[in-house]
Amino acid sequence: MPQKFLFPYTENIKLLKQYAKQRTVVFYDRNEQIENYWQETYGKETLFFATYNKEKAEGQIIHISEIKQHPEKYYLFIAKKPRNAELLNTMNKLGLKEFENFFFLIHGAKKILPDKASYSDSYGNVIKNDGGATIVLNNYCCNVKITVGANCRFDSTSQIIVTGDGGSEVIIGEGTVCQKNVLIKVHRDAEIHIGKSVHFLPDVMLTAKTGTRIVLGSDCLVAARSIFLSGDGHPIFDMESGIRRNNYKKGDARGEIILGDHVWVGINCIILNSAHIGSGSLIGAGSVFKGTLEKHCAAAGNPARKIRENIVWGRNPDALTMSESDLYID
Repeated sequence: MPQKFLFPYTENIKLLKQYAKQRTVVFYDRNEQIENYWQETYGKETLFFATYNKEKAEGQIIHISEIKQHPEKYYLFIAKKPRNAELLNTMNKLGLKEFENFFFLIHGAKKILPDKASYSDSYGNVIKNDGGATIVLNNYCCNVKITVGANCRFDSTSQIIVTGDGGSEVIIGEGTVCQKNVLIKVHRDAEIHIGKSVHFLPDVMLTAKTGTRIVLGSDCLVAARSIFLSGDGHPIFDMESGIRRNNYKKGDARGEIILGDHVWVGINCIILNSAHIGSGSLIGAGSVFKGTLEKHCAAAGNPARKIRENIVWGRNPDALTMSESDLYID
């Protein structure tokens, strides 16, 4: 059956082409998926491969000595073998320098610990970590932007995790609190923006899949074991056309979760994409929500439905009157 080819490494190819400039890209090793993409995108005549065997060097098969002698003409792309000391040593013996003469697709995972306030690398990853978060970049990540504001509190078990090949962004406002096992996960080309003084109770997970966006306003409260999921866990294809039916791109409202300021999400809730929740509203415990909820309303149930209007909630659990509570009124 026909199936539309989906390529998961577009950010890396952008960066590769940027480093290669006008030089001919030569594949150091074989990677069928990337070769198929390259052929479809740039044409079969642009597929060049490196070899150490002089007898095989002909046409689009380039002997490694040619690459060594003409670094101004060729640029090596290591598409299958991970970045490691042995390969780096081999490249150095050839007189080639990383990024200047060759590029690794699989360049290794990186863990940025809470005590590291800033991090950047030649893969375009830029992190400003004033809030002391633990951040994990996976093996392919490039062009990732993460900003964690000052005076945040992250439990040691909570993490920001970036998967896919990058192009994603995470912004967390000042004074945000993540208790135990809070996971903030972004995939390729995804965004998660969290406002100031947001409070996540234990075991909360936010996942923005490829091309989607999650936005929480300031002063939100998310109770334990709640899940935010923009996008679907796996691709869904039409069997006849091969077209993916749940493919989201940046700016597509269907792939967004948007919460205003001072929203309370109760315990064990699931918030799905295409959710827009107005400021000052709340989602009752155990609800599954998608759709639109206006300001100062309450919704509950599975699927969640509006059950109250013209409400306001405060953080003081013992308040009996509005004057006793720290209320938000928009």
